[in-house]
Amino acid sequence: MAELGNLRAAVRWAIARERDDLVAEFAAEVARELAEAGLWADFDLLTDAAHRALERLDRPEKVQRLLSYRAQMAQRRGADAEADRLLRQLLNHARARGDLRCAADTLFEIASHEAACGAADAALETLERAAQEADAAGFADLHVSIRAMEARLRWDGGDSAGAAAAADASAAALGGCQDRDIRLFGLVTLGVLHRDRGDGAQAERLLREALMLARDGERTFAASRTLLELGALYEAWEYWPQAARAYRAADRIHAGLEGARRREQASRALARFRRRHGARPEVQAAFAAERAAPWYETAARLLAAAPVSRGAASLSPAREPLYVEKEKGTLET
Repeated sequence: MAELGNLRAAVRWAIARERDDLVAEFAAEVARELAEAGLWADFDLLTDAAHRALERLDRPEKVQRLLSYRAQMAQRRGADAEADRLLRQLLNHARARGDLRCAADTLFEIASHEAACGAADAALETLERAAQEADAAGFADLHVSIRAMEARLRWDGGDSAGAAAAADASAAALGGCQDRDIRLFGLVTLGVLHRDRGDGAQAERLLREALMLARDGERTFAASRTLLELGALYEAWEYWPQAARAYRAADRIHAGLEGARRREQASRALARFRRRHGARPEVQAAFAAERAAPWYETAARLLAAAPVSRGAASLSPAREPLYVEKEKGTLET
């Protein structure tokens, strides 16, 4: 956190003195750190100034990265129209430069946004366009995300066979995937799908791997979603202490982000769990033990414990998320 404080101070100094070179140097790295920390005001200040500086310096590749971060933040805040505008601006920018990899990735993000807004058919069409552009760009890793999302959408739409085929394609691509963020999305999305199809053991394995990857890579938004999904899995199995710890850690990650979509989601999930199961002595003990613990320490304890699926019964297939009512942002990472 001290390092982030120094970076914030350095960027503010560079902006105040119109040092475009320094703003451009640190823009993308600091934007990501500010976003993960939930420092919205600083994020807006930096990205507005950085966009102007990068345009003046003619650094189109960094403009693209900045547009991507701004679109992600708009989605996390629930500003859907702004997110759509930024994503399409990014797509046009990438195509104008002939950057096929960025275009394919942006099409995937547009599909994700369409899915989050309830436009499943449009999302499936956009995913196929993303797959075609990923093939043209030689961007094999992106198929992990594309087919995982396709599997989720087809399952939600009642197409069990199509969901299984897409999930198998995503899992096959996952084996050689080196991109941390793509791998995270695939692990979580496939983990949730396996849970909802009734294969709890596979779901737990994938979600635990995702939690470790998110924790070690300081991907707090991915960690919070993974913890919520693990909480739902443990709750369905009636492993109350593990569920309590997972929901508690997810809520603690974004404790200071009032108004952020994921913060509201985590708070509702924790409140619902407390209402239903908070009187259980084992739940009370788990909450008491984690009262002052930061989320990553709670996550470490969850990961250090043996997988509970070794002694748990199979789940019944479900088509709705278990931890909270279905809403926008379910596919967000």
